Amino acid sequence: MKTNRLNKVISTLAIAALILIGSAPCFAFAEDEVEVTPLATFDDSKVPGTNGGSVILMNAENGDVIYEKNAHQLREPASVTKIMTCLLAVENLEMDQVITVPENVERAGTSINLVPGEELTVEQLLYGMMLKSGNDAAQVLGLAVGGDMKHFSKMMNRRAKECGAQDSVYKNPNGLNENAKTLNVTTVYDQAVITRQALKNEAFRKIVSTARYTIPKTNKSKARKLKNSNACLWADKKYVTIGDKKVPLKYSDCTGVKTGYTTAAGGCYVGSAKRGDMELIAVSFGSYGVESKFADAIALWEYGFKHYKTYTAMKADGAITEQKVKQGALAKVKIGLAEDVDITLNKNYKYEDQITTEMKLKYEEPEAPIKDGAVMGSVQVFDKDGKLIAVRDLIALEAVEEGGPLSHIGIADEYAWIFIAAIVVAILLAVFIYVRWRRDHPRSSSHRLQAFIREKTDAAKAAREAKAAKEAKAAEEAKAAEAAEATDQYAEKEVGPAAEETVYVIPNIREITQASQAEDAPKPRTYSVEQPFGEEKTMMEAVKEERPTACSRTDYAPRGQRTAAEKRAIRRERAKKRKARMKEKDDVRH
Repeated sequence: MKTNRLNKVISTLAIAALILIGSAPCFAFAEDEVEVTPLATFDDSKVPGTNGGSVILMNAENGDVIYEKNAHQLREPASVTKIMTCLLAVENLEMDQVITVPENVERAGTSINLVPGEELTVEQLLYGMMLKSGNDAAQVLGLAVGGDMKHFSKMMNRRAKECGAQDSVYKNPNGLNENAKTLNVTTVYDQAVITRQALKNEAFRKIVSTARYTIPKTNKSKARKLKNSNACLWADKKYVTIGDKKVPLKYSDCTGVKTGYTTAAGGCYVGSAKRGDMELIAVSFGSYGVESKFADAIALWEYGFKHYKTYTAMKADGAITEQKVKQGALAKVKIGLAEDVDITLNKNYKYEDQITTEMKLKYEEPEAPIKDGAVMGSVQVFDKDGKLIAVRDLIALEAVEEGGPLSHIGIADEYAWIFIAAIVVAILLAVFIYVRWRRDHPRSSSHRLQAFIREKTDAAKAAREAKAAKEAKAAEEAKAAEAAEATDQYAEKEVGPAAEETVYVIPNIREITQASQAEDAPKPRTYSVEQPFGEEKTMMEAVKEERPTACSRTDYAPRGQRTAAEKRAIRRERAKKRKARMKEKDDVRH
C-alpha cells in the first residue's frame, strides 16, 4: 500500500516537473514505419465496364485510389498536358498581366487564332487554352513563364514530381507530337495526382469549371466566344450509354477539368466531380469514340459516389502544436497538417465516432535550420479495433533559420533583446541593492577598518589643533604680561636734561580722544630711544598689544629738524614694521 502511494507521488511530481519545463508528454515520437491497412474495401467486380485502355478513380480529398486499370502504363497525354501548363501559369503569373503574342506562334492543331503582336491578358490566354484547348495559347503562356521551351519543360517536370507524379516526362506545353514523334508521356495515375494538387488552386479550379467564356476584342482581333471542350459541364441534350442505360452527358456534379485527343493517344479525359463532402477524379486514356471518354468518367463517378464516402478525422486548421527548436532564430516551430486527414470509407460503415488519431513527432528537439513544409512527424489514424488505417504527415508551417550566438545557450534570436534587457535590469538592481545594503550595514570588516582609521586620524588632528590653540593662547598671555610689565617700568621714568632732547612720545589714540573730552586726561606714555634692542622689541610688542595705540610720525620733529637719535629710531621702527608685514604674509601662505 505504501509502495503504491509512493509511486503515485513520484509520478505526480514527474508530470508536474515536465509541465513546468514545457515538456509535457503530449506526443509519441516516430518510430519505424508501420503497415497501413485501408479501412475501405474495393470490389472491382462492381465497377462497370470502361472504354479507355488506362483508367483510374481517385478520391481527390486524400489521394486514395478507389479503382484503377493499367494506371501506371505510359501513354501520351495529348492536350491533357495543358493541366500542368495552366498550373504553372496561375502560380507564376499575374492574371491581369498583358502578354504580346510573338512572331513564331504555334499554328498546328486546335488554336484560338492568335495574331503576332496581339495583346491579351494571362487570364484570357488561360481560358483560351483550357476551354478551347488552344495550342497557340499554351505556347505563349509557356514562353511567358519559362522564357523558352527548354526551361519551361524543366519547370513542368519538376512541378510534376512535387505533385507526386512518378513517370511523367514533358517536353512541350501543349501535348503536340513533332513529326509523329512522341514528346510527352505520362500515366493516368500521374495525371490524377497532378490534377488533385491543381484543384487546390482556386484560380485553376475557377477556369476549368467554366463552361463558356468570351475573350473581348483586342488590338488585332474581334471578340472570341469560347465553349469548354469538357461536355460534362454543358451538354444537357446529349446522352451516353453506361452499361445498358442512357444517361445525360452533362453531369451536374462535374467540376472540370480537361480533354485531349491525338491519333496516337486516342481520347483522353481528366474529369472531377463533387457530391457532398466527397470529390472524385476520374481519368480515361486511350478510348475511341467521341463521347466514350466522358462515359468512362461518368461510370466511375457514379460507382464512387454510390459505394464510398469521405470522413474527416482531423482538420488542418493552422498549427496543431509547437515544438522547441535547438539553436534557432525562433524558440519554437509551428507544426500542423498540410491538408485535412480524410479517410475513404465504405458507404455502409457506421463507426466513424470510434476512429481515433495519434500524433507522433519525428524529433524530440529539432535543430535549426528548418524549411517551411519540412516533415516533422505524422498523424496516425486507427479504427475501432485499433488497426492503423491511414498516416498523414505533420509539417513545419514556417521556416526557422539558424540562430545567433545566444541560441547556443538556449536563447532564440526573437528573445535575445529580452535577455539583454533582463541582464541590464539585473545589474542595475544589484547595484541599487548593494548601495542600500552598504548604507544600512556599514560595519563590514573593510568598513570597520576604514572607520577606525578615520576615527584615529580625526582624533589626532583634533589633539594637534587643541595643543596648538593652547600654546598660542599661552604665548599671547605671556606677551601681554611682558608688555604690561614693560609699560609699567618705563612709563613714568624721569630723564635728564640731555636725554629730554632725545625722548619721543607715543600717545594712546583712545586716551587722546578721551583727553579732548575731559580735562583730567592722563598724560601720554614716553619711552627712551636709547633702550637696548631686546627691551626695545618688548616695548614695540607691548605697543602693538595696546592697539589702537600706535606711534605717529607727528610725534617727531619736522623733517630737517630731527636729531640723529630720532632718525635712528624712525629707521628701526620702519624696519620692524616691514618684518612684521612679511611675517604676516608668510603665515597667510602657510
